[in-house]
Amino acid sequence: MNERNVLPEEVIITDYKGLRVNQVIGPVDEGTDLVLYCDAFGKPEPSVSWWMSDYTLLDDTYYKSPRGSMRNELTLNSLNRSILMKEIICRASNTNLTRPKEESIFIDLNLRPLEVFLVPPDKQLSANKQVAFECRTIGSRPRPFISWWLDGDKVTPLSETTNGDTNVTINTAIFIFKSYNNGKFFSCRAENPNLDESSIDEGMILNIVYVPLLKLTLGPNIKGENIREGFDVYLECIINANPRVFETSWMFEGKPLISDPSKRIIISNQSLVLQNISKHSRGRYQCVGRNEEGLGTSNPLYLRVQSSTIADNEPVDWLIWLIAIVLITLMITILILIGLRLIGNKGPNQNQGFVSIDYEAHPIRQEDVKSSPQMISASFKGQETCDGYPTSTSIVYKLNTSSLHTTVDDIRYETGIETSDYPATMFLETTLFEGSIDEASMEKQFIPFGKINLTQTQSNGPDECSQISTNDYSLRHIYQQFTDNTIKDIPL
Repeated sequence: MNERNVLPEEVIITDYKGLRVNQVIGPVDEGTDLVLYCDAFGKPEPSVSWWMSDYTLLDDTYYKSPRGSMRNELTLNSLNRSILMKEIICRASNTNLTRPKEESIFIDLNLRPLEVFLVPPDKQLSANKQVAFECRTIGSRPRPFISWWLDGDKVTPLSETTNGDTNVTINTAIFIFKSYNNGKFFSCRAENPNLDESSIDEGMILNIVYVPLLKLTLGPNIKGENIREGFDVYLECIINANPRVFETSWMFEGKPLISDPSKRIIISNQSLVLQNISKHSRGRYQCVGRNEEGLGTSNPLYLRVQSSTIADNEPVDWLIWLIAIVLITLMITILILIGLRLIGNKGPNQNQGFVSIDYEAHPIRQEDVKSSPQMISASFKGQETCDGYPTSTSIVYKLNTSSLHTTVDDIRYETGIETSDYPATMFLETTLFEGSIDEASMEKQFIPFGKINLTQTQSNGPDECSQISTNDYSLRHIYQQFTDNTIKDIPL
């Protein structure tokens, strides 16, 4: 062998992303294509080929890659389960004197389920009894997800267990069916959660046996409230049963009722005819049905039979109804008037536990204050300058305790100026009363409540002095809350 010859030292297998594959690639979805690359270096340039483990040649075409290696690109189309975990070998050789260099991998697959079998119980399905169904599926990898369906709606079993090997999966589920499930399509479905559109199912029409279900009704065009003596009455028994009933009977007030044409009682299978009824026909009727599952009884139907003389008293009934309607209308009107009266007498608005009263005190003359019976009194002092108008005004507000009947826990108020064009040169100083009025304060006739001082801060002379009117200032918004936490109005 020439000294310059270099045997292939390593064979590298990569996927279509260029990532090296070690031992196993996948799982790859069934039905998709797979591209593999095998690269080898050597001198002279080696031949590169793909083989199955059974020496089946897959591909022996190769080319020189941009990296300088000899590359064989293998494309496997529409992968199927026949290649699942089969060994695929890449071989590189540049001489017949030594064994080729090899690298092998295995292909794992996501496989769809091939078959599904619904195995019903070996006994008859009975309503309201537990029954076990078995769903078997073959061929899915990994283990499939199994679900249960009733007429297209997914249902949840009372309990279920799943077991099996890598090829067969068995799901056993417990159900309780009702009589109304009879005749519906019941199925199990198997699907591989890793594959879209992989579900297959198998089902059956349910045949559920149950005790007869009966419903007793009046015949068509018969109104229960209009049945009178002398009428013919038709009763119908509606039966729902599987299997069909083989016996029907009738009962009146809990006792068997027998067909007797002489008494004008006619029974015909699922119908009962009562002719020329009387007050003795009044009572509870039932129908009874029996099948192989047992005995079923209908709802009781109470037959009310009115006296034939009632027709003569119908005008009296209408008069009673008319009087009742008039009385009800009158009562509703009275209740509405009382409600409106209560709304009209509703007290002052409550805001956060306080009563808010808008009150204005305009201290024009001292004598007006003394003669005022109002709760809040006020007095003022002013220095008259500038054509008789005061440039400094002091307004003092006092609380008349004679208007109070208990101590006051908290009093809040605001001061405000009524007019918006008061002189800009005026300085407003407000002293507010804060605190509570206790028993000692109640002994005094007047309690200082607040004070407003308004002073002219500058003047440009007698001709340009600011004019102050005591009508412009007032005490606003008095709030009062009593110590017993009840809200009461303040008399003005």
